[in-house]
Amino acid sequence: MKLTSPDSLSGLKRRQSLLYLLIFSLVTIIIWAAFNIFRSQKSEPIPNELLKLARELNPSIDTSVIDALSRKKLFSEAELNNFPIYTIVTDSLRQEILVTIDQAKEIESEKQSQIVKLRAERLVAPTPEPTPETGITPVSTSNSQIQQ
Repeated sequence: MKLTSPDSLSGLKRRQSLLYLLIFSLVTIIIWAAFNIFRSQKSEPIPNELLKLARELNPSIDTSVIDALSRKKLFSEAELNNFPIYTIVTDSLRQEILVTIDQAKEIESEKQSQIVKLRAERLVAPTPEPTPETGITPVSTSNSQIQQ
């Protein structure tokens, strides 16, 4: 019989632990691969909306649409610059008014100036100080007067 040293026993235990780790890793990889194969084989029905979107396009071109587009009026740069753009503005009476964008800017600036004036008046206007009425004496609730 051959006698083994403690170093060779610890080496064998280390190899045995490594072997267990490799076997566990191999089993994990096999289970993982089997699960992925099973999952990929499972098919889900395609929703009708996607089927409608995926159908073939008609390769023929309807020339009437192109003709209608070519008959449309084209505007020059100068005409586009003079083209009025309208917006809806609510006035102080809560009525909606249709005005051009330039008029809307003027109305907004007027509103802002009125708001600034009102705020300035509130800051400048002195607040009246309350005057005590005659015949009424102020009552104090401090501890020094209660104990007396």
